[in-house]
Amino acid sequence: MKRTLFVIGLMLISSIVTMSQDNGSQDDRWKNIQALSKDQRLVVETRNGKTIKGKFASGDAQKMSLLKSGKLLDISKNDIKRVYVGKKKRSILGGVLGGLGGMILLGSAVNAASSDSDQGGYGGMVAGSAGLFGGALLGGKLGGKTQKAWLIYEAP
Repeated sequence: MKRTLFVIGLMLISSIVTMSQDNGSQDDRWKNIQALSKDQRLVVETRNGKTIKGKFASGDAQKMSLLKSGKLLDISKNDIKRVYVGKKKRSILGGVLGGLGGMILLGSAVNAASSDSDQGGYGGMVAGSAGLFGGALLGGKLGGKTQKAWLIYEAP
């Protein structure tokens, strides 16, 4: 909940900064970076065209540090073109397919082990339906890649 409120706050700050970029100095815009919370997902575009995705570690007047693949990466303010708050792209389809397949297999095993012939193979359908929804929830929560969400800094 705190993270959601923080992101909403950043969006408001970002929109104010974006609208007043002509009047604001580079130092004013850089304060958005210094105000980020630790472990905030970021997408950084550098002046040489590279895109770096990682989690915010720290920021000062001259540079920012990202945690990428367990390593600390320092990026000079002069090398940064744009910084976006990142969001995790959800992988619901992968979760649905994986959950459905796993639960159909489980349902088939239950049917094969069951001596009651009145079920008529419904175990696979019931388990498959449960897997469909369970897989969607897990895939949406756990899967995905970081993508650009909100612009919080743009170099002049």
